[in-house]
Amino acid sequence: MTFTLREWVRLAPAVVALGAVACTIQTGAGGPSAPDAGPEPKQDAPAGGPSAGGAAAGDAGADATTAPKKEPPSRSAADDADFTAALESVNETCGSKLTGRITSATLSVSYCSNLADGLRYVCQDNPGRADLLKAYSSVVCGDTAGPTAVVSDWGPTLAIDINETMSDPSERVRCTVAKSLAVTYKGDLDDKCLDRKH
Repeated sequence: MTFTLREWVRLAPAVVALGAVACTIQTGAGGPSAPDAGPEPKQDAPAGGPSAGGAAAGDAGADATTAPKKEPPSRSAADDADFTAALESVNETCGSKLTGRITSATLSVSYCSNLADGLRYVCQDNPGRADLLKAYSSVVCGDTAGPTAVVSDWGPTLAIDINETMSDPSERVRCTVAKSLAVTYKGDLDDKCLDRKH
């Protein structure tokens, strides 16, 4: 059984909470009245929420790869507004309501617009999937040093890192997001796009 990054992020709080309960039972902390001995990890919080995964995973010392990353601050409100405007075509095509933030210190708003093109292509490659981006409320444009886009699922935020030296960034975003969401990729980046480790 395999899980996508989004599924792992959503499962992390439950796994961490179960581990904390198991530790309490194993050590016998509190004896028979253990449930009343103090606050327990929140188990009824929705998995994948913006704070549930980070708080639960951080409290139990979970591996950083399983918990949502703390979002870096935006570069400027004006750039965020311009990037949000660039995402309008994505919202029209995908039926989403995404807003945009730029955390990169160097990438221009027009270069970050490659994210909008890539996301729109993913929706076009998967007609009938009106829910494709519904889990997200914002998209973050950040930096990466590698040759391809890097996608991170931060709960309601889809973070995509690119750089100015990569060839065809919108296609790389298209491929990497399709792989992250486990949906069809119909682009022409290369035949092995979805098999590559990104």
